[in-house]
Amino acid sequence: MATELFKKYYSRLAKEGFFKALVCGLLIGFSLLLLSAFVCWFIGFKHFWIAIVIWAVAIVVATPIFYYKKFRPSTKAIAKRIDELGLEERLLTMVQLENDTSYLAMRQRKDAMAALNSVNAGLIKIAVSVPLVITLSVVAVFGLGMTTASAMCAAEKIPSGISLLGKAEDELARKEYDVIYQVNGGGTITGEVEQKVKEGADATAVRAVPQDGWVFLQWSDGLESVYRQDLAVSEDLTIMAVFASIEVDPEAEAAEDRADDLPYDIGDEKGDFNEKSDIPPAPGSDESTGDSAGMSDSKNQIIDGETYYGGSTFEQAQKDAQEDLSGNDEIPDKMKDAVEDYFDTIEK
Repeated sequence: MATELFKKYYSRLAKEGFFKALVCGLLIGFSLLLLSAFVCWFIGFKHFWIAIVIWAVAIVVATPIFYYKKFRPSTKAIAKRIDELGLEERLLTMVQLENDTSYLAMRQRKDAMAALNSVNAGLIKIAVSVPLVITLSVVAVFGLGMTTASAMCAAEKIPSGISLLGKAEDELARKEYDVIYQVNGGGTITGEVEQKVKEGADATAVRAVPQDGWVFLQWSDGLESVYRQDLAVSEDLTIMAVFASIEVDPEAEAAEDRADDLPYDIGDEKGDFNEKSDIPPAPGSDESTGDSAGMSDSKNQIIDGETYYGGSTFEQAQKDAQEDLSGNDEIPDKMKDAVEDYFDTIEK
């Protein structure tokens, strides 16, 4: 009797049971797809389509098994679902007392059937476990991804798992070398001065920076650039940055001191000089009288910054200066030329 009463509810709950069984079948299928595709990729097996066949067969086999063994609606399961609509276990009790012929059992069945007539079959909603759906989604994504990887491996677009594992082992087995950068002299090295570099790999770049009063010469292996990066390292390296102190030439310094004693300043170019500011004004100049006409007088020819020569003494003074300069090898030629230009300039 209960079976006849629940007939209109059975088809709806049967759909729910089949849907749940299909979800479980898909979960089994995608799990096997993930596992078989992984094996195909790892060993480099070319016939990856076998994983897809395994996936389809698993779904076809697992879905009916789950339906008939777990999700096929029974009379008690239907009664329980209908009672959840607010019948307070009337139908479940009726099913349990189905073979009871007592007066109370008959009254209970009558009350349950009256309550059942007030329930619409459309109120029963198909429900599937949310965690089960989430699990299926995750496994499906990984399974499809691994199938794609195995297909690309079969097409030789990506390496297999064994080849990657071999490369990883080779990488771990590769010898490490020490690359050390040191300083000789006044300077520093920017960058990593002590490095561990795998065999065949490149060291990171460094730069030699001289301190004040020092200049970079070269690296100890002959490289003259301040920047360096050692490539394809195959042995331990200890490289030194060589710096040299900037020393002043004593002869040039002595010549510069003597130039300070001259009544003029030597410029950068030949013949470029200026009279020193501490030279006393010539007699009759505009500095003392305001008249600039006396500056052109031959008596105002200046030789040593203090004595004013004129007339016949100029030629002798010029001759003496030339003899002193020609007999002194410590005075640079540039300075000698400037002195001669000076005499030519003041000659009237």
